[in-house]
Amino acid sequence: MRLILKFIFLFITIYLLVPYSIGLFEKIQKPEFKNLSISDYIWIGIILAFMVALNIKWFYLDRRKRNMQ
Repeated sequence: MRLILKFIFLFITIYLLVPYSIGLFEKIQKPEFKNLSISDYIWIGIILAFMVALNIKWFYLDRRKRNMQ
């Protein structure tokens, strides 16, 4: 069950990261493109970076810890 939840969280992270990246590139190239301010993009980026860090911890570091035991 935990593995299924990890994969669901990974899917949600990727699902949010792709449009964020596209929107951020458009915002950098054309600052008037989106209604969100730069500070909003920064906050969303911090949240997504935290989600990516959790995914790395859950999938990579926990697997290494399990293999060492």
